[in-house]
This record gives sequence, C-alpha cells and structure tokens, in this order.
Amino acid sequence: MAEPHSNSGGASSNATAEVLKQIKKYESEVGLAYEEIPPDLCEGQTLHLNAWSLIANDNTLVSIAVCTCNRVDKKAAEIMKSVDSGLKDTRVLSVREAAKARTREQANEVVGLEELCMNGAVGIGDVGMKALGEHCASTLRILHLSHATRVSDVGLRLVGMRAYRLLELNLSGCNAVDGVGIAAFGEAASNLVLLNLSGCSRLASWAFQRLVCGCRLLEDVDVSYCHRLEDLDLAVMATNCRRIRRLNLRDGKQFSDIGLVEVAKRCEALEWVDTSRSELPWKITDVGILGLAESCGMLKTLVAQGCDQLTDVAMSWLGRGCQALTHLDLKNCAKISNAGVRALSEGCYDLRYLDLTKMKGVTDTGVRALAANCAGLTHLFLGGMYMLTDGKKRDFGLEGLQALCGHAKNVEALHLVGCFQISKGALYSIAKGSFCEVLKDISLASCPNLDESAFVALVRKCRALEKVSLANCGECVTEKMIEQLGRNCRHLTHVDLTGSANGVAAPGIKALVLGCRKLVHFNLNGCVRVDDLCLAPFGDVGAAHFVPGLETLNLSGCPLIGDMGLAFLADGLSSCNVSLNLLGSKVASSGLMSVSERWKYSDIKKAPHFFGLYPMKRWKDRVVINSYAGSFKAANRLQRIFRGKKGREEARLVRAQFYRGWVVLRMQSWWRGRVAREYFQLLVWEFERRAHAHEMLVGFKMIIDAKERRRKLREFRELAIAAKAALQVQRVFRGHLAKLRCARLRAEREALFARQRSSAVAVQRVWRGHSGRNLYKALRAAKKAEEKRRDTACRRLQRVWRGAFARKQVGDSRRALADRITLEQKCASMLQARFRRHRCYKILWKASQQRIEFVRAAVKMQAAWRGRQARRNMEFMLMVMQQDAEEAAGLQLTCWARCLQAKQTFALKKQERANLVVKASEAAKLLQRRYRGYAARRDVARVKKNKAELVRKMIELENWSAVRLQSLWRGYSGRKRAALKMRQHKGQWKEMWDPDKRRPFYYNQVSGEIRWRKPQALLDLMRKPICHNCEAFEAVVECQNCIEFYCHSCWETVHYSGKRKRHKFRCLFDYYEQRVDYGDNEFPSRWPSEVEQDELVGWQLRVGSNYGGLGHDRVAEEVRGDWEKYTDDPDSDGIVEGTLFTAKPKDEKPRVFYYNVATAEGTYEEPPEWRMYLTDDDNDGSTLMYGGAGGNLSQPAQSVYEIADTLGGMGSPTSQGIGSIGAWSTMYDTEGGTEYYVNEETGETTYEMPLQLANSPHQGSSMVQAQSEWTKHFDDQFEVDYWFNNSTGEATYERPSDFIET
Repeated sequence: MAEPHSNSGGASSNATAEVLKQIKKYESEVGLAYEEIPPDLCEGQTLHLNAWSLIANDNTLVSIAVCTCNRVDKKAAEIMKSVDSGLKDTRVLSVREAAKARTREQANEVVGLEELCMNGAVGIGDVGMKALGEHCASTLRILHLSHATRVSDVGLRLVGMRAYRLLELNLSGCNAVDGVGIAAFGEAASNLVLLNLSGCSRLASWAFQRLVCGCRLLEDVDVSYCHRLEDLDLAVMATNCRRIRRLNLRDGKQFSDIGLVEVAKRCEALEWVDTSRSELPWKITDVGILGLAESCGMLKTLVAQGCDQLTDVAMSWLGRGCQALTHLDLKNCAKISNAGVRALSEGCYDLRYLDLTKMKGVTDTGVRALAANCAGLTHLFLGGMYMLTDGKKRDFGLEGLQALCGHAKNVEALHLVGCFQISKGALYSIAKGSFCEVLKDISLASCPNLDESAFVALVRKCRALEKVSLANCGECVTEKMIEQLGRNCRHLTHVDLTGSANGVAAPGIKALVLGCRKLVHFNLNGCVRVDDLCLAPFGDVGAAHFVPGLETLNLSGCPLIGDMGLAFLADGLSSCNVSLNLLGSKVASSGLMSVSERWKYSDIKKAPHFFGLYPMKRWKDRVVINSYAGSFKAANRLQRIFRGKKGREEARLVRAQFYRGWVVLRMQSWWRGRVAREYFQLLVWEFERRAHAHEMLVGFKMIIDAKERRRKLREFRELAIAAKAALQVQRVFRGHLAKLRCARLRAEREALFARQRSSAVAVQRVWRGHSGRNLYKALRAAKKAEEKRRDTACRRLQRVWRGAFARKQVGDSRRALADRITLEQKCASMLQARFRRHRCYKILWKASQQRIEFVRAAVKMQAAWRGRQARRNMEFMLMVMQQDAEEAAGLQLTCWARCLQAKQTFALKKQERANLVVKASEAAKLLQRRYRGYAARRDVARVKKNKAELVRKMIELENWSAVRLQSLWRGYSGRKRAALKMRQHKGQWKEMWDPDKRRPFYYNQVSGEIRWRKPQALLDLMRKPICHNCEAFEAVVECQNCIEFYCHSCWETVHYSGKRKRHKFRCLFDYYEQRVDYGDNEFPSRWPSEVEQDELVGWQLRVGSNYGGLGHDRVAEEVRGDWEKYTDDPDSDGIVEGTLFTAKPKDEKPRVFYYNVATAEGTYEEPPEWRMYLTDDDNDGSTLMYGGAGGNLSQPAQSVYEIADTLGGMGSPTSQGIGSIGAWSTMYDTEGGTEYYVNEETGETTYEMPLQLANSPHQGSSMVQAQSEWTKHFDDQFEVDYWFNNSTGEATYERPSDFIET
C-alpha cells in the first residue's frame, strides 16, 4: 500500500506544479503593457503589425476598418467640395448620389488600406475578417495572416470576394481553412503574384485548382506540408501559371516525380525549387531532377534534403542542364558519390552554397573536384563524410581539404562535423588558405584528432569568425585553445563546447566573456570543470557588456555549479532574456525561483532534458510591445513637461506684456504731466512778457503824453508838426509790435505743427501696422479668392475661348475703325487747343494789367486797415490774456480733482479684484473637491470591476485547475491500470528449471503452454544494452569478433573498412523494435523457429551475381515473373565465409528459398504467386500460362510488363486467394487482415463487395472452401481474444497471418 500512496502524492505534486505553472503563464500573459493593439497603430495605408499580433484579435481588425472608413470619408469630403461648385445648378438627386459614389471610390483608391501584415495573430477570427472584407478588401495589395488558426473559410471568403487588387497572399499555418475561402481569391484576385499556403493540411484539391485557374500571374507559390494536394494539382497549376519562379514542395506527401516533371515542362522560368522530404523519400528520384535539368535552365536554387533516391545520374543531369545553379542542398542524399560531385562541379561553376552532409560515398577526390571547378563557394557543409581527410600533395596536385584551401577564396562557412580523420594538417591548411580572412563559421564537432598549436594558428588568422563549434571533440580541446579563441575572435556570436570535459576552465571562459561582446549562444554542456568561479566574469561585466545580448547559456552536465554561480549570472545577465539550462548542476528549485524574477521574459521549466529558465513564447514581440509602451509613456511625459514649460513661458510673456503696457501707460501719464507742466511754465513766461510789454507801452504813452503837453505848452505853434511826428512814431512802433507778435505766433504755430507731425507720425506708424495686417489678411483672402476665381475662370476658359476667338476678329475690325476716328478727333483737338491757348494768353495779359491797378489800390486800403486792426488786436489780446489766466487756474483745479477721483477709483478696483480672487479660489477649491470625489468614485468603481474580474478569472482558474487535476488523476489511474494489466499479461509466463535436461523452460500459467525459448513478453522486459563504443546510445548490433555491442553510427564508423568489415555480427532487434531471442548457445546461435532466414547468406541480400559483396555467385534454378527459386547446395557443408551461421548436418535435406526481385522479399514457403505462373511443356517454355483462381488465360509472354499488367490486381506476396465468381476474385490481405476484390478483366480492385458477388448463389460456398485451420475464441478471465489451431493444437493471443474470418 505504500507504493500507491507515494504515486498519488507524486501525481498531486505534479498537478500542483502544473497549476502554479499555468498561474505563472496567466500572469505573464496579462503582464503585457497592452491588452489590445493601440488605436494609433491601426491608422495608415501600410500596417506591419507582426510584432503586435500576439495581442491582436477581432477588435483590432474592426479598428483598422473604422480608421480606414474615417480616412476615406474625410478624403471624400475634400474631393466633394471641389465637385460641388459644378453641381450647384443640378437638382437631380441621382446625379448627386452618383457623384458622391464616384467620389468615395476615388478617395478609397487614394487613402485606402494597401498592406496588412499580421503574422501569428491567433486571436483574429471571422468577425474581424468580415469587417476587413467589407471596408478594406477592395484596395488591399498585400495580406499576410500566417498562423491565424481561428480564421475559417467564412471570413476568408468575405475578403477574397472583394480583393480585386491583391498581389501577395500569405495564409501559411491556417489549419481551419478547407477550400471555399481559397477558391474565392481565384475568382476575384486575378493579379495575385505571391501565394503562401504552407501548412494548410486541410486544403482541398478542387479549391487549389480553382485558385490557380483564376490567378494566372503567380510567380511565387508555397504549398509545403499540404498533404492533400497531389500531382494532378501541380499539373493544373503548371498549365495555368507559367510565370512561376519560386516553388516550395517541402514534405508534400502526395507529390512525386510526375508532378515535378509537369511543372518543369510548363514553367521554364523556375529559379527556386524545394523538394525536401522527411517522409516517403522514394517519390522523388532522378526522373524529377531530369525534368528540371531539361526544361529549367535558369534554375538557381534547389533544395532536396532527404531525397535519398537521388544518384550520380541526377547530378550529371543537373551539371549539364542547370549551369546557373548557385544554391544546392543535398543533405542526407547518401547514394551520391565522387562521380556525381565531379559532374556537378564541372557544369555548375557559379555554385555559392553547397550542402553535402552525410554523403558517405564522397571522398577527397570529390572535394578536389569542387575546389578546382567551383572557386566561388561561400558555404560548404561536409558533415558526416567519414572518408574525408586532410589531403596530400600528389603529382597531379593537392587533394582533400588542402585543395579546397588552395583554390576557394570566398568560403564563409565550413562544416566538418563528424569527419574524425581531420587533424592538424587541415587546420594549418585553413589557416594558410586564401579564405581565412573571410571565414565566419566553422564547425569541427566530433573531430577528436585536433591539434592545439594548429587550432591556435587557425584562430589567429581567422579573426572574423562568428560561429565556432568544438562539440564532442573530447580531450583534444585544451584550455589554451579556448583562451586564444576568446582573445583573437572578437566577433563570435555562437560558441559550442559540448563535451569538452577537461579543456574548459576559468581562464578560457573569462577570455571568451571579456573578449566576445557579441556573444549570443554559449553551450557548455558536459564541461565538468566549470564551477561557480568560472561564472564570475558574467557578474563582473554586466548585461550591458553583451550587444545585442546573450540569449542561450547551456550549463547542463556541469555538477560543480551551485547557487553562487547562479547569483553571478543573476547579477550580470538580469536584463538579458537568456535561456539557461542547469540540468545536472547543484542548483535547486528554490534557488532558481528566488532569482527568476530578475528575468522578466523567462519562466522556470522542468523537463527530462531541461531544468532552468526558458524564454516565454514570442518573447521578442513582448519586448517590442513593452518597449513601445515605455516609449509612449516617456513621450507623453515629455509632452506634458513641454506643454507645462510652454504654458509657463506664455504666461511669463503675457505678464511681461501686461507690465510693459502698464509701464508704457505710466510713462505716458508721466510724460503728459511733464509736458503739461512745461506748457504751463511757457504760458506763465508769456504772460509775464506780455505784462512787461504792456508796462513799457504805458510808460511810453505817458512820456509821449508829457512831451505832447509840454510841446503844447511850449510850442503851440508847432502843434501840427508835433502831431505829425507823434503819428509817425506811433505808426512805426505799432509796426514793430505787430512784427514781434507775428514772429511769436509763427513760432507757436511751428511748435504746434512739430507736435502734430510727431503725433501724426506715431499715429501713422500704428495705422500702417494695423492697415498692413489688414492688408495682408485682405491680400491673403484676395489671393485665395483669386485662386478660386482663377480655377473658376480656367474651367470657364474653354467655354469662353471659342466665343472670344470669334469676337476677336470682329473686335479687330472695330478697333481699326475706332483708331481712325480717334486719330481724326485728336488732330481736331490739337487745332482747337492751340487756338484756345492763343486766346487765353491774350485774356491773361489784359487781366494782369487790371490786377496791377487793383494791387496798388489795395496797398493803400491795407495800410489804413492795418492801423485800425492793430488797435483792435491790442484790446483783444489784453482780453485773451485775462481769459487764459482764468482758464489755467480752472484747469489746475480740475486736474487736482481728477487725480483725487482716479485714486479713489483705483482703490475701489483693487478691492473688487481682491474680492474676485477670493471668489475664484473658493470656486477652484470647490471644483477640485468635486473632481477628487468623482475621481475617487471612478477609481473605486474600477477597483471593484478589477476585483470582480479577478474573482471571475480565479473562479475560472479554479474550475480549470479542478478539471486539470481530475484529468491528471484519471490519466494516472488509467496508466496505473494499464501498467497493472500489462504486468498481469506479461506475468502469465514463469521461468522454471528442467533437472533432466539441465536447462530452463517457460510455463504459461493461464493457457498452460510450455516453451523452451523465452517468450516475447519476457524479452520485452529485458533492459536494452548500451553501445560499448560511445556509451551514449542504445546498441542494435552485436559483433562476434569484438564481443561488443554497437549502435548504428558506431558500427558504420568502426566496421566501415579494413579487416573489421568482415566481422560476423547479428541484429539485436527486429523490424518492429522487439528483442530477438537467439537461444542459449554461444554466438552465432541459430535463429528462432518463428523467424526463418537463408542460413547460407544471412540477413543481407544474397541472390544474383556477386550478392552481398562477398563474391558468391548463385544462379536461380527457376524464374516465374518477379520470383526466383534457389536450392541449398547438397554438396556444401553450409559454411559460407562472412556469414552468421554454422554448418548444417550432412543428412539434412536441402531447402528451397524463394526471392522476389521487385519487392526484395524472401521466404522458404512457396508464395501464392508462384503457382499463378505455369510453364507449357509443349512449346518449351516459350508461353507463360496464368492459372488464377478461375482463369485459364494463355498467351505468349511478349514482355515482363505485359505479364505484370495481366496479373495487375490479383494480389501481392502478402495476399491470398479465397475464391472467384466470373471476372471478380476474392483476395485476403494478410498484412492488413482484410478482404478485397479484384476484377481479372479490368484490373480494378475494391474493398466493397461487387453486386455480381453479392447476388451470386455460390458466394457462400467459395468462402467455406477457403476457411483456415485457425479458430477465434474469447478468454473470459482476461477479456481478450485468442486463436487456436485445430491441427497443431497451438494457442496464441496474436492474430495469425493465415487466419480468415468466417
């Protein structure tokens, strides 16, 4: 009971770990910065959203459609404005609607969506495709939606029906597409150029044929992994699409030479073809390559990985027909030898890329031919060539790698994986070669004979190396090699040191870490000397040291690494998204969990071959999304800071402008006060001057009066003379005073004019600025109006031009007449002007004489008038001076009153402003308080919503966890019951000991069966042996001479040539991977009775001339169709050199062996087909007779093919005849265990019973006659079926091959 308890505890712990893993996965999924693609990225005519497809869904396509519609509507409105001017007088509604429709179509063509790339968008479905098809499909030119697993034919058809302009279509990995959606593109997208349907395993043939029939301009077609397409589909495609340049047929199970030849015949422009196979490789042979070589002379790239039926013949055809070939991949094509490589190199001189991996038949000779003829090679892969050596210098030249290093100058990648004969000579040759400076990738994995000094010389010369592999090189890798690699090759990105147990230590790793800053992949698997101190350089340099960043670090199999080394890695590589494998180290799960948070995009993964941190799915896309979010937030923050700074700057400018205006007003006020004060002072000075002048005049008047009285007293007689003298003095004085007053008034007027001019200049400057701005606006508006008017005039120009041209001719005649009349009038006017001028001169002379007389009289009158006016002016000036004094006093009083009123008004305004500021602050506080309440309520609602969503998700997660736990428990219980049933089934047999014969025997406790040989059920429980050579893989072969077990690769390596090639061996497992029982005798023991082999020649093909390569010639005793008959030599003792079997007894009767040359099948039992071919003794065997189930057909044997056609549907070596009625025969397939029916006349085969047999009354009797000796029974105890042989009494749980259902 302890064991089930421990198992259940393990199951529950596994379930808990699985739940925690799913929770971590859920958190990582929701840990992205966005749940959907931002709307800003959905705007534009070209959308490349491959990195954002991780969060794309139907809403994304709907947003793209909405943005496209808005953009089209805006552009249509702009176009419609220019069209409305021509439709102002149109009142018919249909005309305007038609104009709107045309306008929208035109706008859609201009700004519609053209490119959409969203590869890997597993979240989009038919809803988004519907929106895309309704609004954007008509303008799409490129559509890439690979691995959109939710998109079905419904959504795809909505897009395909409107994709009239589509040029590129990528639907690779869309497994939900059957064919209807693909066929829609064939009806609409007639201009399609690129088509990628890779991985569409459900694609129907009729849909593909309809697509290629409609899209005749295809140039690039990818139908790899389309398992339902056949050769007929390729033929239809080649018939309709003759411009194809690229064709990918990788792993198309139904494609064969027939389809490839059809494509090659009709598509002569092919430049790139991929026919790689991982299943059914025999369908691509030399015939398909022949079709390409004969028709496609421009072929540049051919990928044929895994096509193991290609031979040297295909290479010779390629060399003759495809001389433009530059890229050739022949990986795993093992039948090609030196002859094929030589023929290929002699024809294809421009080869740049060549992969010859695992071509065991290619040696130094083939490499020498490549080096001599293909000097432009850049990538050469020679892995798995066991016979490749360093090469030697012979009389005719260099061989092997030395020849390659001497002729090739541009080799950038050289792979020598598994070439165990490579040693220091090859390394020195590469170091001295002409391509050492450009070599970037070299792989020396599984080359155990490397030399330290040669490798150091190599890395010192090849400083451009980026990828180096020394995996499984064993003890030849030393610490100095690693250290020199790190010091000299600064551009390394990939370093593989797997299995370098003694060569990798702290100095080498430090040199690599410090010297190689571009390191991306670093593999230290199995380096047992690597400890925690070796990882210290990672912590010292930091993540910023590696550019672009370390992605893979494999430390599996390093038992000295502990938590300290993990801490060094966490300190130095925390910002790198690294894949860290710590399987087999001392790091525990708790330590790994404690530092896992430092790697944001990695999860803890536990698997049989991995323990550590593994990057999340599409982690690079996650980095792009989160980086965009960070950049977007930073940009928003910068914009916010810039707007704040700009607002503060504007506020500062507004404040400065306000203060500048305030200062200007204050200065103007101060200036006006100063000017007023100066003007007042001038008025005071003028008043004093006038008062002084008045006093002087009064004094003069008193003097004159005194003189006059004195004269009157003294000289009464001279009164008249004195009066005249007084009058003369007064006249002179008044004239002088008048002159002084005129000068003063003139100065005042000039000052007034100067002030007016300065004021006018300022006003004019302001007015010019204002009028200039208004004029600029008016000119801008006039320019727009002029442009609009010009456009209108241009549209009317054609209409006006025809009338203007006709009017021009009439106008020319009228202008000529008008010019003539104008000339006459001009002459008349000149004569009249001259006459008037003469009269005018005469009148003016008379007027000038009269004016002279008038002037004389006026001078006299003015003299009298001036004297009178001077006296009146004196009185008026006195009155004006008195009024000015009164006005000045009133003006000063008014100024004082206004200043007092202005101060009171300013105080009131200041108080009102303070009150307004208080009210504004109170209102702002009220708004802030209300906004905080609203924001708090909104946050609470959002928190509640998030909490409810989290609760819902946790409930869903709990339900999912419960379901997962239940499924795990049910799986565990099922496996436990299955294991129990299997143990019970295999425990039926019990090993016992026979004391008489002194050997063990086996007893079945259920059926009571007894066997001397160990049953298969017990053999399956035996532990599989391990290869003694590599000690890494399971052994499949045992050698008698070496007494060791070998795996496939080690057997081919060790026993490839020399004396070991003739060692005797045997296979440990049969075709179905079941252990073979060879008995208890020593090697080589006999085979079990259930498996009979040709004891003379073993399990290899030992028939025909020189069979098995051992030199034993055997001639068939009799040949019937494809079957040959052989008989053991009665005189031979049965011992054949190099075989697996011992001599047979002399008294044993020779046995007959049958061999089929077509199927390579051999058997000791007479096959059913042997009796179908009967020899007619009458004509000496020249006629072959067919003796089928009911046939007596006899005809001369024209050829083997005619006989095969005659026997077409009558069964194979694995079929048995049951009975026949008429032309139909009933056959039984012993391999499949089913019956099928063959028509001997037409060759038709079917698994359904024909009507002729179903309605025949003899149908049942034929079946009874064909019943076998086996009967089927049911075991009630174990509830299984078993079979019993009525003749031999044998019982078995496995269905016999000759059992027939009754």
